[in-house]
Amino acid sequence: MTYTIDTTKAPQQTKEKKAGASISTKADSAYDLISPVLTEKALKNIDVVRMIINERHKLLAENTELKEYRDNFFSAEREKVVLVEKLKTFNAFDVLSIGTITVGSLLAGSSLNPMNGTLFSIGFLFIIVGVVAKVVKAK
Repeated sequence: MTYTIDTTKAPQQTKEKKAGASISTKADSAYDLISPVLTEKALKNIDVVRMIINERHKLLAENTELKEYRDNFFSAEREKVVLVEKLKTFNAFDVLSIGTITVGSLLAGSSLNPMNGTLFSIGFLFIIVGVVAKVVKAK
């Protein structure tokens, strides 16, 4: 079996730029810098086969772990979309509640005679609608 040292890889950390994000790469083991050229004779060696099987097991374990992260990411993304929609609804009820209470207070306060004024009745109705919207939002 022949081994060649890959001089393009540096043993220390390097930075690569991809689409505006920096990705940090690092050699995980001493074998990462060696690129083996395996012959049939080398593949018949039990130690080489054990190294390959060991590397396969490590990669399978890493793949399983990454699949869990991917699944967790997609479930979190779905939850985020649902929560954003709920927040939009809550914000709409807040705007409705605050707006109607404000308009109702302005109308009720601007009426000169509260006992026989239609303006006062309309303002009081707006205040009630604002309070009801606040109660509905709380549920």
